Amino acid sequence: IASGGGSSAYTELWQAAVSTGTSGDIVVVFSGTTPGRAGIGVYAVYDAASAAYDTGNSSADPSTDTINVPASGVLIGCALNVSNTTFTWTGVTERYDEQFGGTSVQSGAADTFATLQTGLSITADGALAGDSRMTLGSWGPA
Repeated sequence: IASGGGSSAYTELWQAAVSTGTSGDIVVVFSGTTPGRAGIGVYAVYDAASAAYDTGNSSADPSTDTINVPASGVLIGCALNVSNTTFTWTGVTERYDEQFGGTSVQSGAADTFATLQTGLSITADGALAGDSRMTLGSWGPA
């Protein structure tokens, strides 16, 4: 699930099935031009469906979109801003802000929901104006 474009801001969510009781390394490989900076956030989600239930993204500042989350589902969001800033999330709980590569900041948010969420409005608002992106994904139970 990706939100890209602009001069330098891209966000993506990736999903990998990992067998119970195993561990591994996460290796990020770029093709073409290597970016000047990159960040990664990792979540462990257990007993989730193998494909996303719904997705969303935004390149606006602030970044806003709506998403549906199934009952007993999880919502994960990531955001990036190339200005030295922090994020304020609405509609989902912020889990981290991290500055990397000089002035870039990445942020992540996630929540689980017991009941179906329809048209849930999510905003990731960087404190400073800049080249921003947000990507959202939701997953139901397997």
